[in-house]
Amino acid sequence: VILSTAAMATARSTVRYEKWVNYRFGIHFDLQPGMTPGREPVNGDGRDFKTANGDLVVTVYGENNAMFRTVKQQLDNSLSFAQKPVVVTYRRVAKTWYVCSGYEGGKIFYEKAIYHDQQFDTIKIVYTKKDAARFNPIAAHIAGSMRYKEVPPVNGEYLAGTEREK
Repeated sequence: VILSTAAMATARSTVRYEKWVNYRFGIHFDLQPGMTPGREPVNGDGRDFKTANGDLVVTVYGENNAMFRTVKQQLDNSLSFAQKPVVVTYRRVAKTWYVCSGYEGGKIFYEKAIYHDQQFDTIKIVYTKKDAARFNPIAAHIAGSMRYKEVPPVNGEYLAGTEREK
């Protein structure tokens, strides 16, 4: 499963996306409107978002690189926690990022991570195979929108949490 530029163009033209940000790790990304945010951990490191029937799940999180992993080691570690069976159909590892997609537990997955400032920012998108035609362009847009941009403190304090961008 490789998300194409054509799929991204189609998604941009038919869906109006909402801008979101994870304040703790500076992860900026777009989401399809109507996705329900899950409960966020107390430390504000990430959040899950689901469609009403759960056929599309987007997980966004950041983590400090406390284990001093390389980008490839981080990808390998992530895949070791994936729901089995995992079939990787596309994998690309660069110095500061990786992208991986395929099938996980009978569903399609797409994962992208960016490494900077001793932290990994990750977005993982999982959806049903039967909905691939509908969700491939949406997943491509969401993954393509992910960016790191430092969020300045508010009143001298850094915010935690994942919320709609203001």
